[in-house]
Formats: sequence, structure tokens, C-alpha cells
Amino acid sequence: MGVLLMKNCLKSFAGYISAKDLQALFSNPDILIVSMNLQAFPKGAKSKKVCDYSEYMLSQCSFVVLVIDVSWIEIYTKKDEDCLKFIRNAKCCKGRDIKIKTESNDGRYTFLIY
Repeated sequence: MGVLLMKNCLKSFAGYISAKDLQALFSNPDILIVSMNLQAFPKGAKSKKVCDYSEYMLSQCSFVVLVIDVSWIEIYTKKDEDCLKFIRNAKCCKGRDIKIKTESNDGRYTFLIY
């Protein structure tokens, strides 16, 4: 089994990666994502690394996916319909312990993962 450690996607891929290429990468059964900070921006949007929730809310970033210790996934999205898509996908993948965070119950201060 291969292991892909993606602590900083931009440095790992020396630039940006398209959704199509990312999907192909994730479809590889020999890759295990140990940790990841994925930040998605619309094409043409001004993109810069988002380090915390307040920066995320002020940015054009569509969503952030954090993978921590292989199996714990946190997803931040601004649109309710995107949130519902992620929940449906998690259920299809037999995701367990799905919880919805809000600004009032989220204890995360930064998007750093160790």
C-alpha cells in the first residue's frame, strides 16, 4: 500500500491541481491519504492559502477539506447545498459519526494539521 502525505498541496504538486487530476489521484487504490489540507477555489478566483476560519470566510475559497490521522475528516463550506452534497457522499461511503459544526460549536482556530 502506498502512502501519500499531503500537508501542503501547493508545495507537494508544485502548483495547482485540477479537480479531474485530483479525482484520478484519489481513485488510486494504492494511495492512503494520511493528512491533507485541501482548499478549493473557483477557476479564475484569487487564491491564497487560507490559514484560519476568519480568513476562509473572507476569501473566495469554496470549501476546505482537512484529513487528520487517516480517518478523521473536517469539511468547511459556505453553501448549504455543498454541505448537503458532502453529507450524502459521506453516507454513501459508510461514513460514521457525521456531525455538523457551526460557528458557535466549532473549537478549531486554525486550519493547521499536524
